[in-house]
Amino acid sequence: MYGYKWQAFKLDLSFFGWWLLGLGTLGISNILYFDAYQQSVYAELYCFLRDNKKKELTDSKLLNDTYLFENKDNLDVYPDKELKVPVKNIKINSNYDQKYSVRNLILLFFTASFIGYSWEVMLHLIVDGTFVNRGTMFGPWLPIYGTGAVLILSLLKPFRKNPILFFIYAMILAGIVEYSTSWFLESFMHKKWWDYTGYFLNINGRICLEGLLVFGLGGSMVTYFIAPLLNSLFNKIKYRVVIIICFILVSIFCIDFIYSLKHPNSGRGITDYQ
Repeated sequence: MYGYKWQAFKLDLSFFGWWLLGLGTLGISNILYFDAYQQSVYAELYCFLRDNKKKELTDSKLLNDTYLFENKDNLDVYPDKELKVPVKNIKINSNYDQKYSVRNLILLFFTASFIGYSWEVMLHLIVDGTFVNRGTMFGPWLPIYGTGAVLILSLLKPFRKNPILFFIYAMILAGIVEYSTSWFLESFMHKKWWDYTGYFLNINGRICLEGLLVFGLGGSMVTYFIAPLLNSLFNKIKYRVVIIICFILVSIFCIDFIYSLKHPNSGRGITDYQ
């Protein structure tokens, strides 16, 4: 790396957007794309550095990487027995019709709540150019998204084999959750945290067709793609560690919830609906 550290540093900085996307998606974008892309870039960097430095090295054979570059078009000559590296086989259950344990549902609840929070914050950043801490609570979560995700995974399991029917029921269930939440907030906290008045096919400004379509698509994506993947990853975590994580998250959430009942998060971009 001598003489190339600054170039390598600038190369790392070019990944900054992908790192942010990984944080926003809780690592999902890393698993699906970025990790493989980043490792491919580093492999190309190694090839470049190796070619430039090989002539300067008196003992280049000690790199022990000849088979990475020679005879690469003839896979039969690769010495599997000599250079075989043990790789742990990690199986990911992609079956969408799987069951979810209570502890994994708790983790999925917080995952969906955080994704929903990030989504709404990002929308305000793009549209208004300002950061807005969305929701009635103060933590980085919107429980309406987590509640909807858990209910869709739990109550609509019998309909998973029929994607069209599942999508319709996911829309209906999401509409019930959103409408009842809006009614509760307006009735007992006397404020509005969202208002669809003026949107096409809205009901009392609490739900609208556009939002239901988005929630139906989101619920389908969670059920058929995201949740099975996360469920498999969560199952890799030790039971004791998962219990501790769930306990910490639920404790912080309960404190935030109790405090927010008396002092709900409000203000510009949050409850300033006429």
